[in-house]
Amino acid sequence: MDKSMEFALFKFQLIAPILNDKKIVQKKYFKDMSEKTFNLSFTKQTKFSPTTFKKWLYLYKKYGLDALKGTYRKDKGKTRVINDELKEKIKHLVNEYNFKTVTNLYEYLIQQEIIYENDFTYATLNTFLKNSNIFNSSIQKKPRKAFEMPHINMLWMTDFMYGPYVYSGKSKIRTYLCAIIDDYSRVVVYAQFFSAQSVKSLEHSLKNAVSKFGIPNKLYCDNASIFTGGYLQLISARLGFIIIHSEVHDAPPRGKIERVFRTVRDRFIPQFFIKYKDKHITLDVLNEYFFSWLHNDYNNKVHSSIKETPLNRYFKDSDNTKIRRIAENRIDQMFYHTIYRRVNNDATIAYKNSLYELPAKYIGAKIEIRFDPFNDDILYLYQDDKQILQLKKIK
Repeated sequence: MDKSMEFALFKFQLIAPILNDKKIVQKKYFKDMSEKTFNLSFTKQTKFSPTTFKKWLYLYKKYGLDALKGTYRKDKGKTRVINDELKEKIKHLVNEYNFKTVTNLYEYLIQQEIIYENDFTYATLNTFLKNSNIFNSSIQKKPRKAFEMPHINMLWMTDFMYGPYVYSGKSKIRTYLCAIIDDYSRVVVYAQFFSAQSVKSLEHSLKNAVSKFGIPNKLYCDNASIFTGGYLQLISARLGFIIIHSEVHDAPPRGKIERVFRTVRDRFIPQFFIKYKDKHITLDVLNEYFFSWLHNDYNNKVHSSIKETPLNRYFKDSDNTKIRRIAENRIDQMFYHTIYRRVNNDATIAYKNSLYELPAKYIGAKIEIRFDPFNDDILYLYQDDKQILQLKKIK
């Protein structure tokens, strides 16, 4: 991904809470963020001022994601490793004061001026403690509390589940169920079986969910590569929602979607194979039956936790919630993939062994190309987040 786009996505993730949560006090939030240190691959700058955050927020509101692309300032702070003397000091503090979290220890070191913020990052300290096995005896398991968002579309959860084998021609292939659930209502806003556990499967599911139920404020997922890639971040920035990743090996917060998967395994799959016993089952047949079951048996069946049907709870709360929607004719564009190319001297660019022609005025320019991942033969030229023209394929 282009470095300027990486920087733009980083900026968006920092200002996104202000855009999505009216309870957050902007002045305090930006002040808190200005006190944090960031270790970024695309810029040497590690800290940003409240004024800078305000500027990013203004630019995004007025001009969109592309306005967040910018130049990079060089940070003047020096970073050093943790020397032997400091290592012994940290070990002593952990044993003496029984620190439970790396965050508390890092803040204490700064407050007592044992270190300064530019000495090294929280991540450096965390790595040192992990490698030194210092915290193992001190860290306690986090308490688990049942939680639920107060309204619909405030939080969606998504994940993949291994599905049954089906026929593809004469061969059998594994299927994968991608599901997205609304935390408050328990509605499965979209789910479908695919032949691959891929980014395209996730994007297809998310696009259909947004089309039917609007845009969520937050999307909760795990740390699998499907959920951490740049394209999902790009989609979140275009639509204006936050991506939240669960901690590594920390499964309990995903309990609601795991329960959906258990219901699919316990109720749907046995019913399906009883109905289609000894038949040539394809992916299309599986999904046709699944969509019907999802609507009639899951979303319209009384849920044991909420004591009503998920769809009923969703629509009851829709009167209390402003649902963010996007025009149908713009949804596909929000999910376009982006590539960058420099235009050749013959006014062409190459993509997937084909040549595409542009007007001569773009010769030598680095341009942004977007395309539908499900129909990537058609390429569009974009400038300032606006579609300029469709490229002509010449071979």
